Amino acid sequence: MILFYLQCKGDMPFHIDIESKEFVESKNTTKYKIYKTIYNNQKEHKPYINPKLLKDSTQEATLENFISPITSNTKLNITGHSLGGCLAQLFTLSFARYDKGERGIINEVYTYN
Repeated sequence: MILFYLQCKGDMPFHIDIESKEFVESKNTTKYKIYKTIYNNQKEHKPYINPKLLKDSTQEATLENFISPITSNTKLNITGHSLGGCLAQLFTLSFARYDKGERGIINEVYTYN
């Protein structure tokens, strides 16, 4: 959930080249530790990547080949139950742009107790 949140905010990419010089040099960062864990798990359990997520399905799944999942026209409906409801509200608030009077990319929020 936290990884997805950071990815939606643009603080962390949806895909990263684990061998890149920039990535290897940032070994003490949270980003490195999260992606290193994901990468190590992928060696054992190769993830399936839907070809519809790629610009060119004949090429490898690299950062440049992924279609952006959130565009300026994207509107999200956020839901959550109990603790997830609290997280849904916090997630929504982080995307709101109150200074501009806009809701950002959030369409609706539903929480359940």
